[in-house]
Amino acid sequence: MPPPEQRLLQAYPYQLDSLLQLASVCASTGQHEQANEMVDKCLYACECATHPLFRSHLQQGLARLPWSLERNRPFLTALSRHADTAARKGCYTTAFEISRALLSLDRTDPLDALLNIDAYALFAAGVGDDEGAPGG
Repeated sequence: MPPPEQRLLQAYPYQLDSLLQLASVCASTGQHEQANEMVDKCLYACECATHPLFRSHLQQGLARLPWSLERNRPFLTALSRHADTAARKGCYTTAFEISRALLSLDRTDPLDALLNIDAYALFAAGVGDDEGAPGG
């Protein structure tokens, strides 16, 4: 772990940008389990900070978190990485639902969820074989 990020996370263990940056470093060095833990920690921090009505608004398709507002970017990025991780683990229904939520939150699709959502849907439905699975 690079010293500046390590010091920052020791002082502020839920600093979202540092968690995501360190998750990228861990993933690039093959430490996927640690990277997943950091993304999960980031999502946990975001979940703790959301309004109680956010979940119901998200399920109804009413919630919006535009990428253009910089404060929304860590949450959207963490969701995108979580979808990728779910697909890598073979949880295609989960990856599909997360991608749907991403598209619902910002319809401009800044994280390119549309590139994988159709494949996630097909694999979740059991169409195709596992060899061609995204991330597989």
